[in-house]
Amino acid sequence: MKTSAPQSLDGGGFAADAKVSFDGKRVLFAGKQTAGDSRQIFELTLEDRSVRRLISGEGDLKVAPAQVRLESMDSDGHAVTMGTAAADADGSFFVRTPADKPIRFALLDAKGVVVREEHGWFWIRRGEQRYCVGCHAGPERSSENRVPAVLLRTTTPVDLTGAKPAAETPTGTRGGN
Repeated sequence: MKTSAPQSLDGGGFAADAKVSFDGKRVLFAGKQTAGDSRQIFELTLEDRSVRRLISGEGDLKVAPAQVRLESMDSDGHAVTMGTAAADADGSFFVRTPADKPIRFALLDAKGVVVREEHGWFWIRRGEQRYCVGCHAGPERSSENRVPAVLLRTTTPVDLTGAKPAAETPTGTRGGN
């Protein structure tokens, strides 16, 4: 199965982005039953060919996020909270992150409880800007010409770098659902 382009499955549906587990016994993939469905994440056990749904691809949050928490990794490999920033009702946020360090985000509700979080790490280079259309939501789910609510409120990112302001090009990350 190619992992870059969606593949038609026997019995209908589509699958893409397949990843084999480190032990070679399972395959994770994004899939749809019909072209109009939202993507979901499935696990295929190769031994018995059983498939179970791990994550529904609806991407819509049941609770409106109030904050986003940024975590980075210290030199010992432990997660360190860099700070929090307000998240708008649509899940959008605009923050400046540390460059060239592993980072991840968690959306929090008004009580500070995690609504959605990333478990993997990613890196942002100095001067790079990233945008997000939501957890496991492909670009086909993003609205055309929709401005994230945070950018209607401000064009200045919240600084979560943990550093004092410098006269260098900022690294910005915009997120949203």
